[in-house]
Amino acid sequence: MYQPRVRTLLDPVQVAARAKLLVDQFNTMKTDAVTLGDRDMALGVSLLTDLHKRADYPWLVANLQSADTGEPVFETRVIKEVAGVKVGLLGVTLPTSITGITAGADAPWRVTDPTIAAIREAKALRSEGAEIILVLAHLTEKEQRTLAGQMAVATAILGGQGVRMLKHPESHGGVYITEPSIKGKYLSIMTLHVWEGKEAKGSFVDRYHGTGLEERIAQLSGRISSYERIVERRQKEDAEKKQQPEAPEDSRAKHMRRATNVDHLKKQLVKLQTERQQLQLELDEAVEVDPSANYMSYELFAVDIHHPDEPKIAKAVNAFLKKYPKAAAKRPGLPPVPAKKR
Repeated sequence: MYQPRVRTLLDPVQVAARAKLLVDQFNTMKTDAVTLGDRDMALGVSLLTDLHKRADYPWLVANLQSADTGEPVFETRVIKEVAGVKVGLLGVTLPTSITGITAGADAPWRVTDPTIAAIREAKALRSEGAEIILVLAHLTEKEQRTLAGQMAVATAILGGQGVRMLKHPESHGGVYITEPSIKGKYLSIMTLHVWEGKEAKGSFVDRYHGTGLEERIAQLSGRISSYERIVERRQKEDAEKKQQPEAPEDSRAKHMRRATNVDHLKKQLVKLQTERQQLQLELDEAVEVDPSANYMSYELFAVDIHHPDEPKIAKAVNAFLKKYPKAAAKRPGLPPVPAKKR
């Protein structure tokens, strides 16, 4: 028997209240800029327009345009001065969307090619005096790498759409790519160190490139071991199944079986093994960096109950949860963190 999936629709009043709460707290944190994702688009034109007016920071979406005029819906770029250095920020979002406001012939907005839009805005930032260019990218892993390959003028692409948790940035064509997983569970901090008397326009070396490669290789090795165990188990299950009379199965079960068949798993395993070999080769051929060059450092850490809340923000969140108790997520408590030996 086929069992349909049932979804509980969210209360639109609660959704709007939560969105306003987030914007207000970003205001409190003095946020420099954000870009939008496909789920943000799902809020609709009217609510997004109101939220944008409420925000004290720019919404950088260079490839989101009005279907009627072709003009950008929100801001496309901004320059911030940090420690005397002009830092240019631009943002791009997914070229495909699941929402009605950017999909279909009658959609009021449309999303254009993110690479073309990013290159255009980067050139404008350079002409306006930006020394460092950072891209806020709500893009897939493949799209991030494509963008990096065609945008050498950028220093880094700060990704926020995929599920990868990069403990150290990737580098493609001299452009760093970071991605701190999803749902705000991790915080990544990239620091660009500029020596006094040096220009910030040039590249930033990665002093910790070797360490980063070793961590990525270790991550891949863990995933490879997991896939190998799954393949071994599935092969054993398939062998046992062949010895048994074939039993009827519904369409959903067939779909799940096809999606996780051994051939598919083996292809994924080969892909991971190839990536690990490439990283190992890169590690073996790594050379020492110039100690006098400007450099990049990176941190990634979990945002959990062991980090104290900002009192003002915690008060606002608790007030929201009191008004909308169904919005409170039930999460199990985390185990205590063991003391580090020094």
